[in-house]
Amino acid sequence: MAGRNEIKYFINVGDQATIRARIKHLMKPDPHAGPDGRYKIRSIYFDSPDNKHLAEKTAGVSMREKWRIRYYNDDLGFIRLERKSKRNKRCFKKSARLSLEQAQAILDGDIDWLAESDVPLFVEFHSKLQAQRLQPRVIVDYLREAYVYPAGNVRINFDTWVRTGLSSTDVFRADLPTHLAVDPRMVILEVKYDAFIPAHLSAALTSGSRLPQSISKYERCRIFESA
Repeated sequence: MAGRNEIKYFINVGDQATIRARIKHLMKPDPHAGPDGRYKIRSIYFDSPDNKHLAEKTAGVSMREKWRIRYYNDDLGFIRLERKSKRNKRCFKKSARLSLEQAQAILDGDIDWLAESDVPLFVEFHSKLQAQRLQPRVIVDYLREAYVYPAGNVRINFDTWVRTGLSSTDVFRADLPTHLAVDPRMVILEVKYDAFIPAHLSAALTSGSRLPQSISKYERCRIFESA
């Protein structure tokens, strides 16, 4: 796999409205979005006791990875284990379906079955859990408005209302108390593509003189957690 390019910006809601108006006739909305054009994402991220993943992200290590369990729109019938890695500015993601019982077992520390699985990602995750002593560390919630374009496999995400579950790891609790970890007036604009962005899309995404930033919702929530 060649991986994907991923560029992120902080923009305001005015910028979001301007960019949305430009791209809505060029790109298709994500088919998973609800009636308001958005969907909810909730993840729980794992890290080691010495915060290996957080430290590597903060330091900008060029080759790093994160492990998470994720689901969408409060749907516990579709849960995934995901490994997201970065290799020299290219992003890679691999995922595998988990049942609710399997996901809860992992969170409860029942992991021996992973090593015996015929799913390669489960076996790899078991190895990392053991070698790095990974533990569930922080819940990250947010709302996403997304658009897709086939040429270049371009995806535009507007992520808002980024919230943290603080010290809780009860990721499947519907009424889990959460707290804003990013100013609600700010929007995280993500631009993802394989090899290129068509020129007309690139022009539509221009918003002032903002420069790309190294933005991690996981890092923001971890920092808020320890503040």
